[in-house]
Amino acid sequence: MKTSKHPIHYPYKKIYSNIQFISAFEGGGFFKATKDDKHYLIIDEGTMADFLDDNDKDLLDELTTVFEFDTEAELRQYFVKNHLYHKYLGHQSWKEITREERYFCAELFFEIRKDPTRFINFLNTHTYLKLNPDEMWEVGFEVCFYRDYLYSIGQSIKKEYNGIKYPQKRTFDLCLFSKDTLIIIEAKVFENFQKKQLTDLRDDVFSGRLQNLVGYKSRAEYFNIFGLLLHSSEKKIKFDDNTKNFERFTWSDLSKYYDNDIFSKADWLGRRRVRDH
Repeated sequence: MKTSKHPIHYPYKKIYSNIQFISAFEGGGFFKATKDDKHYLIIDEGTMADFLDDNDKDLLDELTTVFEFDTEAELRQYFVKNHLYHKYLGHQSWKEITREERYFCAELFFEIRKDPTRFINFLNTHTYLKLNPDEMWEVGFEVCFYRDYLYSIGQSIKKEYNGIKYPQKRTFDLCLFSKDTLIIIEAKVFENFQKKQLTDLRDDVFSGRLQNLVGYKSRAEYFNIFGLLLHSSEKKIKFDDNTKNFERFTWSDLSKYYDNDIFSKADWLGRRRVRDH
C-alpha cells in the first residue's frame, strides 16, 4: 500500500476512473476508484477547510489522502480492518448490495427535482424529444396515476368511470409533468423489461387511455404523452412492436451526465447474473 497527500480541491474525480462514494463523515467523505489496474481509497477532508484557523492553513495542502492498493482484495481488507463498511453486511455498504430499482429511481428523482431544466436538456440531447426547458416542470416518483387522479375528482378506482375500468395498481416509476406534456419513464436495473410491462405502457401512451381519463370532462385538446425506457447499457433490449415506439436512454448516460456513481452502479448491475441457489 502506498499513501500520498494532496491539497484541497485535488482533482481526483478527473484523475481516477469509476469513482464511487462510500460514506460521509463530519469532515468530508470516503471514495474508492481504479486506474491502470490499481485500486484506490480516497479520503477527501475538504469540508474541514471551513473550520481551520490561520495557524492551521498549512493543512490545506494535506486535505486529500490517496491510498493505492495492488489488488481489490487488499483494498477490501483495508476496509474491513478500519471498519469503513458495515460489519453486519459483510463490510459492504448497502449501496453495493441493493438491486432494488426504486432505490436508483429515487436517486434520479432527487436529481431531477433539484434542477428539472437540466434533465429536460438531457432528454433533448439523448432522445428524439424536443421539449421546452423553459416550461415549469414537475417530477413524480412511483406515480399511481389512475388511482390518485380519480380520487382527486371524487371517483373510485374500483369502479368504472365513464364506461372504462382503469387499472387499479398501475404505477409509473417516474413522471414529468408540464402544462401540456406528460412524460412516463419506466426503468429497469437488474432485470429486463417484461412483455406485459411494455404492453401496458403502450396502452397508456398510444391507446388513449390516459387521454380519455383526463380529457373527458373538459373536452380540451389532447396533450402530449411520451413513454421512455431507462435501462442498463449492459442489457440488450429486444427491438419489437412493444419497444420500437419508445425512446430509450441508459443509466450509463445518466452517470456521465450527472457524475453520479449510484447511476454507474445501476448500469453495472445489468451485466450481473442471478446466482444459482
